[in-house]
Amino acid sequence: MRATPFFVKGVVSAAVLIALTLCPAMLEAQTTAASIQGTVSDDTGAVLPGATVNIKAVETGLTRTVVTDHEGRYFAPQLPLGEYEVHGELAGFRAAVRRGIVLTLNRDAIVDLTLGVGG
Repeated sequence: MRATPFFVKGVVSAAVLIALTLCPAMLEAQTTAASIQGTVSDDTGAVLPGATVNIKAVETGLTRTVVTDHEGRYFAPQLPLGEYEVHGELAGFRAAVRRGIVLTLNRDAIVDLTLGVGG
């Protein structure tokens, strides 16, 4: 029995459709980056908008700087995997540092910081 051109076209179309459907999932599984996010607040728990957060990769020295939004939140996406230090500061407050933050495949980190009053 010989395959008809219609049958062959249908099989090829189905294969292309399946490949396109699976492609985003395969690309997502290949990601080699992660994110660090969190909230910066003071000793009383009040959020601190406008605080500067420096995120430094320990092995490479790569530094990303972000600023907290009106709710004291920050977000640093697409960071290479590895170990990080997170440093938060705002005028009138003591700086806070968190060390030993390790980003691994498919694991993002939440790092909340508390800044003490006084400079």
